[in-house]
Amino acid sequence: MNRPAGKPFIASRPSADARVKVHSPVLTQAQKIILAARKFIVLLGKRAARRLANVMQAVLDYLKQNQPRFLAEFCDYLRFPSVSAHTQHKKDLHACAEWLVAHCRQIGLETKLCATAGHPIVVAKTPRGKNSRQPHYLVYGHYDVQPPEPLELWQSPPFEPRIAGKIIYARGSTDNKGQNFAHLKAVEAYLKTGTPLRSDVRHRRRRRSRQRKPFRFP
Repeated sequence: MNRPAGKPFIASRPSADARVKVHSPVLTQAQKIILAARKFIVLLGKRAARRLANVMQAVLDYLKQNQPRFLAEFCDYLRFPSVSAHTQHKKDLHACAEWLVAHCRQIGLETKLCATAGHPIVVAKTPRGKNSRQPHYLVYGHYDVQPPEPLELWQSPPFEPRIAGKIIYARGSTDNKGQNFAHLKAVEAYLKTGTPLRSDVRHRRRRRSRQRKPFRFP
């Protein structure tokens, strides 16, 4: 196609991807997900993508149906004042770790509590078949939280979760209990629906090294 030198070429019918990029230089998270899904379907093929969607539907349905229970369990998790920087919360940290162990076992994970020179480490893993050659991934997180002070800046007690709309206000709701709880619920949905995981997963939950005490991973 001939065009005057120095003038940019503008397609008369840009693709859907091009339209997103033209009208939204900074893509939203939803747009990024849609674009990634389109590319994935092209690479995988429509038939295989449909099969994958059918398999995933059971997982998605389980997550939706159990959301109220997940929320209640998450609030129980947040109520532990697991502040590793304060020695007076040592028992709270141990109680939180024991709660995690019991919770992971209910999900169907092989779980153990590992003693260290400081606070215990929780190790949970999906059952691994004999001679399994699946890839093995480590999901790392911590169950301790930052000190909540200054308390006068809180509109509600830091260890009594307050739900306002779609936001949960509590110490640790994002860093890091929220993230690692979401990981556990995702694995639970696969295990409880009998949906095969494409990899083996091991979770490590520990307190941070804020206390400056030496420890060793088991």
